[in-house]
Amino acid sequence: MGESDRPVAGPYRLVAELGRGGMGRVLLGVTPDGRLAAVKVVRSQFVEDDGFRTRFRREVEASRRVSGAYTAAVVDADADAPLPWLASVFVPGPP
Repeated sequence: MGESDRPVAGPYRLVAELGRGGMGRVLLGVTPDGRLAAVKVVRSQFVEDDGFRTRFRREVEASRRVSGAYTAAVVDADADAPLPWLASVFVPGPP
């Protein structure tokens, strides 16, 4: 991660980039007690768009309802943060 990267999202210390896409980046986060999470952080260009925040809130709620053997459960989120984020269980695997 670069110097300009935010080092935290909520309680998660962000330590490495796992991927990126049109809406933002997914970063490896570590909780204070050492658990890992995949933390999706929204791009800053979207934060002033109220419609985007509404859509992101819906995404968070929909993601919380999804479960199963092939999904990573959502464990935390903050759609009202300066840079909205969503954290899910980190599942290690090949890049």
